[in-house]
Amino acid sequence: MAISRFAFFAAAAIGSGVVACQLLVGVNDEGGATRGDAATNVGQKPVDEAGPTEPTCNPVHPPDRKADMGDGGGGPSYMFAVRSFLLGPHGQSAVGYDLDDRCTGDPTVTPSDSPCTPYAPLDTVTDKPHGLDNAFGKMLEDSPIDTDAGADPGAINLNKEVKGGRLSVLINLVDYNGEADDDYVTAAIATSHQLSSIGCDPDASISVDSGAKLSPQWDGCDTWSYAPGTPVIEGTGGVVVPADVWKGYVVDHTLVAPVETLSFNLGGKMFSLKDAVLTGQLEGSGSKLQLTHALFTGRVEASELVGFASRFELNGEIICEAPKNAGMLPVIKRRVCDARDIPLRKADDGKGQKCNAVSFALGFDAEQARMGREGPAPPDACPTLDTACAD
Repeated sequence: MAISRFAFFAAAAIGSGVVACQLLVGVNDEGGATRGDAATNVGQKPVDEAGPTEPTCNPVHPPDRKADMGDGGGGPSYMFAVRSFLLGPHGQSAVGYDLDDRCTGDPTVTPSDSPCTPYAPLDTVTDKPHGLDNAFGKMLEDSPIDTDAGADPGAINLNKEVKGGRLSVLINLVDYNGEADDDYVTAAIATSHQLSSIGCDPDASISVDSGAKLSPQWDGCDTWSYAPGTPVIEGTGGVVVPADVWKGYVVDHTLVAPVETLSFNLGGKMFSLKDAVLTGQLEGSGSKLQLTHALFTGRVEASELVGFASRFELNGEIICEAPKNAGMLPVIKRRVCDARDIPLRKADDGKGQKCNAVSFALGFDAEQARMGREGPAPPDACPTLDTACAD
């Protein structure tokens, strides 16, 4: 997964940060997902020397169910494949959601303390405006890299793999009624490391078995394999679908699907989001339905993010495999471990324990595709790498 500009992490690890994670879902004060640069000190007013500071946090969460949504009525199933990932457009603020029901570091609100005891100074783990918890994105924020505003060097690597048919995440949405609101849907995901065939015409489709190098066409007929070990079941019409499903809902065309654990493999390393949530805008209808401005967010064990970051490529080689990059590994580990800002489980917020996880957000857009047979697993780069933080 070599890229030409993936030195961003190395340079940022030596400097004060890397690139910001601006997920295009954005935020608004009512908790809905929108676009843009709303992650500013909205509502903050000048105060005189004697006057108090007006609260500025306005925590943002995924939109709640409406009281009058009804039972939804059920509907068909849709399979989506991630077309593009979003980790950190340069020069824009990290966004996501408030994961811990507090605005850490904001003196105008209560509670403003950290949900756990951080390993770095408090200003390092201070929330972004609106209480947004995305310490990984914040770690990427102040990159010294000279890159165009809006560029996303952190995701170049992932998106190159998608375009080459070597990586995607499949999202299965079931029982969606196609309306603005649906009180009950289910969702499931599967990681894919191989585009197995393309083409809508069965007589003219091209299979990876032919030896052809395939690139996704995004016409609804791309068929992606699923990674070994993925639990699957036979769905409608004999189609194989992921078996580990969880409940969600749709409000104002926004999918909201909270889940206890959400696991996927990106770049050869598995990591899991705890107390996670999948959100995204459902745009279009029928065969044209898309999942856009979407977001995976949650809490990740620091050691898993160390492994993820160590799988980035620098100068055409995987950092953790190239001897010439060996000096970067302790720097990456230190920065990720210092970014621990949250307990791994929400139930432990505010209990005085040491922070043992990093808040994380990953944006993406997805289009309809197909899920096929079991495919290959990615190589486990650097299986003996020590990713544990030194407490």
